[in-house]
Amino acid sequence: MNGIIKKKKKIIFLITGSGVGGAEIVVKNLIFNIDQDKFNPIFVSIRPLGIIGEEIGKNFKTFSLMADKKFNPLFLLRLFSIIRKEEPDILHCHLFHANFLGRIIGKILGVPFIISTVHSDNFGGTFRYFLLKITDFLNDFTVVVSKKIEEDLIKRKIVPISKIKIIYNGVEDGGDFINKLDIDTLKKELKINNKYPIILSVGRLMPVKGHIYLIRAISLLIKKYPDLRLLLIGDGSERMNLEAESTKLGLNNNILFLGEIIKTEPYYRLADIFVLPSINEGFGLAIVEAISNKLLVVASNVGGIPEIIKNNINGFIVNPEDYIMLSKKIDHILEMNNHEKEKIIDTAYNDFKNNFSLKRMLNQYNSLYN
Repeated sequence: MNGIIKKKKKIIFLITGSGVGGAEIVVKNLIFNIDQDKFNPIFVSIRPLGIIGEEIGKNFKTFSLMADKKFNPLFLLRLFSIIRKEEPDILHCHLFHANFLGRIIGKILGVPFIISTVHSDNFGGTFRYFLLKITDFLNDFTVVVSKKIEEDLIKRKIVPISKIKIIYNGVEDGGDFINKLDIDTLKKELKINNKYPIILSVGRLMPVKGHIYLIRAISLLIKKYPDLRLLLIGDGSERMNLEAESTKLGLNNNILFLGEIIKTEPYYRLADIFVLPSINEGFGLAIVEAISNKLLVVASNVGGIPEIIKNNINGFIVNPEDYIMLSKKIDHILEMNNHEKEKIIDTAYNDFKNNFSLKRMLNQYNSLYN
């Protein structure tokens, strides 16, 4: 009996898009770190492949349905064809379009186990909530990435409590991958002096991410810190507006728009403070990346963020859209002594290891897949 080789479970990871974002990074982490002896992962993006999708495609079987903003039913036929041909044991869907379409087509084709992971408490309108509610019977299990999302879905009666589970997003320990030479090289490339205070923000440049308020906070801070630098990693529809605001406020020398970057660890280690000024946020994966790299965090009091950051204990919380409060909090951190900073950093890092590590997330998903 010991010679019998167990068949690997085939998992299709279906997601709406594969650019650089929290949900996309979580899917990448699952695919790259899942137990390859037990599972055979396949990646499917509804939209054309982005940076994350291309990276996955170099190592794993990957498909794009090539759907764009103009509706074309051919992408549904492509999805139907892929699922029918691959015959997955598990269909794991992420983000609204993948969750909605995946459960319908997956159930039609008899996929044994269908999982939806919900990454946000803002689906973009009540009609989308309605669509998920009426198709929940096709879905076997729902994973949410924060207690806030769980409470919202149960309150709206989208998912029964018996079919829902919280699995916090996890990341690798940033401290394991840092080379001081990389940081020194990065400083030279960005023309940053060792004495400059450096603020970092990572995320899509979209209105909901609240970067406009961070830029306005910076405009107040440069009166006291004229050499301060804000590094913005990410891209999106709001970029031109943010660049215009930066120019209007005379901050072109202080703010660097760096675009999408895959390897962000050196930037976290380069910075003094990480800021996530979101107006809405289901979880805040970039916060976890920051604390895994032992960086002080300031973030908005929205969504699942208070489940990660406890104000004045392992980081700092501010009201969304309040750029005056945000500027004062950043100033407070810059004025703190090293002992005060290290105490908060150590507390946050211990919380990361206990609650938001990649290993913990993988163990929880492995239990679900089995």
